[in-house]
Amino acid sequence: MYAQQHQLILEITKDETKQNLTVSLDSSRVISYSDSLVNVWRSDGYLNAEVDNIIADSLISKAIIYQGYRYEEFQLDIDLQTNILLQEAGMANIRWMGNTYSHERVRDVMDRILIYLENNGYPFATVKLDSTGINKGSITAKLVVDRKKLVLMDTLAITGDANVSDLFIRRYLDIKAGDPYSLEKILVTKKKISDLPYCR
Repeated sequence: MYAQQHQLILEITKDETKQNLTVSLDSSRVISYSDSLVNVWRSDGYLNAEVDNIIADSLISKAIIYQGYRYEEFQLDIDLQTNILLQEAGMANIRWMGNTYSHERVRDVMDRILIYLENNGYPFATVKLDSTGINKGSITAKLVVDRKKLVLMDTLAITGDANVSDLFIRRYLDIKAGDPYSLEKILVTKKKISDLPYCR
């Protein structure tokens, strides 16, 4: 016996207008469907989209959703040092001016900057948007990168009973004193050590 489809009425406010849409879905998906719809809008530039209220019933539910304005123009201020960093990280061709704001796209770029820095001597670096300005249809912000303290590879400590030289280990792991700290290299190092039969 098939379960009866639940009716969800979406009352959507966009700018100064309202529209109603009806979808059929399982009753357990009312909240998740409404939230996913808002997340899609936010990724498409509707930064203020949110679910205002959900009125649930056994057969019919109603979700009151504010879609808001679409921020179609995004301008990101990047200083010279950060611009050089983007070039070093292979992100020089990313266009920021005039594009629709996407939180996921901005977050992805910020994460990529952090990954590059933590693999090039700056494991404690931070990246954030500052001086954010929002007007109807446009958003401006400044990309701020704080590298923090430079961390270098120093001492390689070998413990245990394995009869292996420090020089061999350094060459095998490709680690040199004075190299910039690299999280990626540390993770690879753990894998290489576990592959050595006398270090298991």
